[in-house]
Amino acid sequence: MLLHVAEPERAVAEMRRVVQGGGTVMCVEVDWETAIVHPGEKQVTRRILHASCDRHIDGWIGRRLVSLLRASGLVDVAVEPLVSVETGAHPSTVDFLRSRMPIAIDARAITAAEGEAWWAELGDAMQSGAFFFSFTQFAVWGRVPR
Repeated sequence: MLLHVAEPERAVAEMRRVVQGGGTVMCVEVDWETAIVHPGEKQVTRRILHASCDRHIDGWIGRRLVSLLRASGLVDVAVEPLVSVETGAHPSTVDFLRSRMPIAIDARAITAAEGEAWWAELGDAMQSGAFFFSFTQFAVWGRVPR
């Protein structure tokens, strides 16, 4: 949820405040700049993914979690990457990627024709087994000092 928060520092500080000494605060957030889609014309795919990332208040929040938790006073901060990979036409992946087109068109990152060509290529790849989609979330946790 932190990618939707204007002041994630305050949200993390509040999490730390309400957890007793010795307790753990954990955040799991995606870093949308890590999204990978294949196939697709490289520049069009980049513009679609960047527009999708940039629609969030902070689409890069995943990479900021370690520093946010440390800055809040948590200790023993650790991180674990969680890589999601889809190589087929899972309905949630199809819906997610299809929904990126209007976002990119509204942001004027691509034209409707570019979006349709991109989507057609992805559809063909899903049918032929050549499709690949991935993104990384980061699980970051730290302990409230006693």
